[in-house]
Amino acid sequence: MLQESSTGQLLSGDSSQAHTHTRDSLKSLQGAMMQQVGQQVELAVTHRFIDGIYAREIHIPAGTLVAGRIHKREHLSVISMGVAEVVVDNVLTGDTETVVYAAPITFASHAGTKRMVLAISDVVWTTFHKHEGAPTSDGIEDVFTWLDYEAFEAETLLSGPGATGIEVKP
Repeated sequence: MLQESSTGQLLSGDSSQAHTHTRDSLKSLQGAMMQQVGQQVELAVTHRFIDGIYAREIHIPAGTLVAGRIHKREHLSVISMGVAEVVVDNVLTGDTETVVYAAPITFASHAGTKRMVLAISDVVWTTFHKHEGAPTSDGIEDVFTWLDYEAFEAETLLSGPGATGIEVKP
């Protein structure tokens, strides 16, 4: 996560022109974010477990850019507060799109999606996952997501062609 004061500039570039992202541009952006020593922030995350459901609620301050992880399974997302500009990369299809979500909104998050989120205002975003495991937050992100493109590619490529049913597109 990166605290950024010039909202709208990192995902869209010049706000007067449309910007199309590719997987390579998103990888570059995430790499640049990781190099920003002293600008990374810890975000408030609340974990809740109830009757086979895991909910992860994250609070994103306005102006913060978040590099999300790649989701392994379909789940529900709810933005209950705020406005966010989001670039969605579907690693299964190779498609990318930029959307602006304004609360309140609920949507399905498909398997194979990664998001780069720029909080235009303070945002509260909750994801809901089917979870039959132990009710502990230790390592829970690894159950539902791959850390980054490299982790996704390593796991899916090691499984062999057709073994996962996933086709990785650059």
